[in-house]
Amino acid sequence: MSSRQKLGWTLVLILALFCCVCGTLASVSGFSLFGLLAGPEETGEAHLRKLARSASPIIQGLERYRGEHQRFPTDPADLTPYLPPIPATPASANHNFIRGWFYHRDQTGEGYSLAYKVDRDPNLIYVCDSLTAHWEYDPGDGTPSKVLHFKP
Repeated sequence: MSSRQKLGWTLVLILALFCCVCGTLASVSGFSLFGLLAGPEETGEAHLRKLARSASPIIQGLERYRGEHQRFPTDPADLTPYLPPIPATPASANHNFIRGWFYHRDQTGEGYSLAYKVDRDPNLIYVCDSLTAHWEYDPGDGTPSKVLHFKP
């Protein structure tokens, strides 16, 4: 192997390590190499707030459904009449998802959670029980979820 090839492989290895470190920093602190290119409004807590706002129509639809049926829907498809119309997409056919958010109703029908995959492991989660609701950030690395104090 020539010295030029060794240098090429060394650069590839350094780039791969850099990408791994950037991915680790993203899950720890909201740092993102792509965020640097997109601007600070797309990274960290601002990005999570933007994602949370995208769940507002779903949360409002779930509350309207509960108002009429005294429980949350078992099947997310039952929520369709309570949501603003959007064009059908192949992803919308998945019965556990509502517009990109994974929906899970608790056994009693008095609570639910909505989860959105932020990155490969982290999730933004809206948890609603019969009395309270809050946002959580699950880093996906085994550490406990962090409660976030903002509204959708």
